[in-house]
Amino acid sequence: MYITILGLFERGLEAGLLNKSADGFDKILDIVAPRLSRAVSRAVPEAFQRLWIHFSGIQYRTFSEEARTFLEEVVGAAPGLIEVKDMSVSDDMPEVSIIIVARTELIM
Repeated sequence: MYITILGLFERGLEAGLLNKSADGFDKILDIVAPRLSRAVSRAVPEAFQRLWIHFSGIQYRTFSEEARTFLEEVVGAAPGLIEVKDMSVSDDMPEVSIIIVARTELIM
């Protein structure tokens, strides 16, 4: 069901029904974030990657604090899954606590 929801968001973005902006990402974050961390199938992170493409050109600093934290967790848990424009990846990134860490091999 989560993959279907991501697909609907993606189609909405492509059709111009959803805003391809930091604010637009914030509006879907509450639906996207909690479910991604419980991914048990390789298809889930792949679906998130396809959705993220629509937001990938947005500068990191323009996202809300909540969105930046989520993006840091995703990048820390699964390096290479997504790229966030102007986000520096460093050793002092917050400790990642989402479950996707244990399932990185599904993504790579």
